[in-house]
Amino acid sequence: MKSKKPTSSLLIAIFTVIISICAIFTFVPMKFGTTTYTGVWGNIGISSSVYGGLYAEYDIVGDANSSQVVNSMEKIKSLLGEQGYQSTNVFAVDNSKVRVEIGYPKTVTNSFSAAYSALSSIAVGSFEFRSSSGDDYVAVVGSKHVKEINVADYNGTTYLTIEFNDAGEEQFKSLCAASTTVYVYMGDNLQTSFSVSNLSNYSQIQLSVADYASAKDFYYKAMYGSLEIQLNGDTMEINTMSAPLGLGSNEGASVVLIELLVLIALLIVAGFVYMAVKFGIASLLLMPIMMLNAIISCWIFAGISMFEINVPSLISIILSLSIVFGGSICYMSRIAEEYKQGKTIDASIEAGTKKAKPALLVTSAVMIALFAVLAIITKGELASASLVLTIAGALNILTNVLLLPWFVNIYNRTNKEQGKPFRFVQGGENND
Repeated sequence: MKSKKPTSSLLIAIFTVIISICAIFTFVPMKFGTTTYTGVWGNIGISSSVYGGLYAEYDIVGDANSSQVVNSMEKIKSLLGEQGYQSTNVFAVDNSKVRVEIGYPKTVTNSFSAAYSALSSIAVGSFEFRSSSGDDYVAVVGSKHVKEINVADYNGTTYLTIEFNDAGEEQFKSLCAASTTVYVYMGDNLQTSFSVSNLSNYSQIQLSVADYASAKDFYYKAMYGSLEIQLNGDTMEINTMSAPLGLGSNEGASVVLIELLVLIALLIVAGFVYMAVKFGIASLLLMPIMMLNAIISCWIFAGISMFEINVPSLISIILSLSIVFGGSICYMSRIAEEYKQGKTIDASIEAGTKKAKPALLVTSAVMIALFAVLAIITKGELASASLVLTIAGALNILTNVLLLPWFVNIYNRTNKEQGKPFRFVQGGENND
């Protein structure tokens, strides 16, 4: 018989306190002097489909065929996705206008400004290298001559590399022959200039930038300035909009978002109630573990720009909770089966853990492999949903293969009532 050490339960208490402190800094907004800390959850993107966002309409300058408009809209959607706006809607209006809709998390400081700036950059104007800042110049035009733009860090320095196509290489060579100073324009606005006096390779140009944030800002503007169509920044209209799934609500969270969040809350409550009724103390042991799962998930969601809270990702969260709670029920049921056969609680926990582990590991591994691939090869809402289910597979292992068995074993060191705290019964016994 194992010795029952009363101090063992202190480990669970200490672990719970640590998780509670982490939860406070993860979810609770705070203010430190003039700095507002919104909590990690505040940095998670929210789709305009479930929470009101911003829209912008741009007049197309000059004539543009359908192919140019479609290619430009695809590029806008892709670039906004890189910036974290995964559920972007981009469509043409009579081939004379382009409308762009994005969501933004209102809980984040300056999120409105960031979203407004992202939409403003789309109509930044044509990206050009010019041989002169006057009216007479040789120009390399982004939409015609630029093949690829990349940002990279090397030895602590950030570089912006602009690669030209064949026509662009010849045009850039002509520009360098006309002037040793190259002037960078976005529309009619001069951005910067640089020297090309010692340049010998005209297929690309590499520029050092002060920091990575500045390089990425220039990258997006240059990419938008290289669209196949030109958008008029002077007539651009940007305004707020209600969520399409608002079902009559004018602003803020949509009815669909509220309903899904309520369903998630009810599922969590139902999961713990079922565990309490069926397995007694196991419900309490599971609570800090589920809180840890929420903290880990929020940190991952906040750190991955491709993720947004939208209808598919919320449905995936519901499925994920069902999977983790289901894994816990499966694990405890295995122990209950062993105890029912007349074994001691120590022997039941040992045998039940061994029998539950293979199934939990296999199902979780399959989930991780399948949905990780989907998260990588897909975009938008499907990528967000796949990411949630990938994390769910990992958290199922963390919860039901590692932490819950550990908690059960720690608690059992102080347990002197065999299966009673877990509401386990043997033979003809009952729970009353």
